Amino acid sequence: MAQYFIPGDVQLKVVSLKNYKGDSYDVRGLFVYVELFEDMMASGISANILMNDAIGLFENFPIIGRETLVLRYSTAPELPDVQLELSILKISTRAKVKDNAEQYELNFVGKEFLTNQTSSVRRSLKGSIGDSIAGIISAELESTKPIKFDPKPVNEITYIPTRQRPIDAINVMLTKAKSPESIDHTDFMFYETVDGFSLSTLNHLVAQAPKFSYKFGKPNNPSKEAPDQDEFFIIGNFSVLQEQAPATSIINGGYGATLGVYDPITRTYKEKTYDAVADKPKFNYLSDQLLTPSDELQQKSKSGFFRYVIKGTKDETLLNRNAKIDQIFNGFRIVVDVSGNSELRIGQVIELTLPSSELGETQKELLEKDSALSGKYLITSIKHVFAQGHGSYRSVIELCKDSIDKPFASNLDKLPTP
Repeated sequence: MAQYFIPGDVQLKVVSLKNYKGDSYDVRGLFVYVELFEDMMASGISANILMNDAIGLFENFPIIGRETLVLRYSTAPELPDVQLELSILKISTRAKVKDNAEQYELNFVGKEFLTNQTSSVRRSLKGSIGDSIAGIISAELESTKPIKFDPKPVNEITYIPTRQRPIDAINVMLTKAKSPESIDHTDFMFYETVDGFSLSTLNHLVAQAPKFSYKFGKPNNPSKEAPDQDEFFIIGNFSVLQEQAPATSIINGGYGATLGVYDPITRTYKEKTYDAVADKPKFNYLSDQLLTPSDELQQKSKSGFFRYVIKGTKDETLLNRNAKIDQIFNGFRIVVDVSGNSELRIGQVIELTLPSSELGETQKELLEKDSALSGKYLITSIKHVFAQGHGSYRSVIELCKDSIDKPFASNLDKLPTP
């Protein structure tokens, strides 16, 4: 593991704008903040930069909506630099703040996002799904970014997109993609990180060992000459967005559902059923205990929705895929604020130790660990925030998990008598 330096510090090596003529200007002394976003459910990475312009950059550069943002940074000398080049999407919130100064926000996206809006797939796709997706990224999205497969789909496809946008065509193929780890379900996700594009199964992602371990607490005295290594991995603030809700998962078919499947060859009907409890060995989970509703509700959830579809169509294969996505994204969801870390990526697993709200024996300190909220989480989105000044780089991370470390226990004896 890299030896991180002072929490919140960053080696911000390049923050520059490139104009329509190809001229570059270093704006490290002009920006108020830079926000860089990764999100598993978005089409790509994006960034915002708020400028405090007292030198006439807007008019003299000039900024006209054809600019490029170039970023290069790292949080430790021995770590590789994160290098990005993003295209401007729009100019917003321009306002005069002083007689000789104005503020404005510039919004940027990956160039592939812009290409996707004006491009379509007009050719048939045949053969390996993985190769077909890589071909769309290279040809239709005109991208040279690396593609990481975790793992690579093993099946082939014959598919003729109806003039679909490239990313829409990719998402359709994901509903058919089979993993070598388990051909019983399709749970591939396609997303972009600062390293490039990733094609990964949720089953593979949740089985990863934690990349980092974070603990809630307070930093040591900032006057110390050499902060402890652990100080870099302290959670400054956290907020619980959602706790596990079996009723919501029942409605969404996360615990079980039944589809009527029609085979036009034999002209016969049959049912295809997904049962989260019975099929649990087919999936990986972040922890050992999958929270499930009562037996009665579990049986009802299997027939939560029922409709006839053609055998082998995406409606059939979506059954298990939707269930797995629901268990992850509609389970526990937490947002944490930590020291900026250039190694954090969406799709990683990290471990959290969060405090309990119960007082310990001394009645002065909270118990060290909340048994439900602590544990392993999948990173589903990240906002990197760079501001001016010492220790001003933060990472705001949204995390999800589908299970807990141990069953809940009822301890009524610990509660005061009403």
